[in-house]
Amino acid sequence: MNKENSNFHDWYEALKAYARKKGGSAADVDAWREDYEAGKSVEQAWFDAWGE
Repeated sequence: MNKENSNFHDWYEALKAYARKKGGSAADVDAWREDYEAGKSVEQAWFDAWGE
């Protein structure tokens, strides 16, 4: 899931679910918008931020 196939709301909801799965949080919506706009997948955005 990335900018090409989803809107920001859906992408961010998927990111929050991925964060929960990893035992983390993606609570700051504004902090993730840049990754979405850059076309990153949920997984890549998380990896770039947390390295896991």
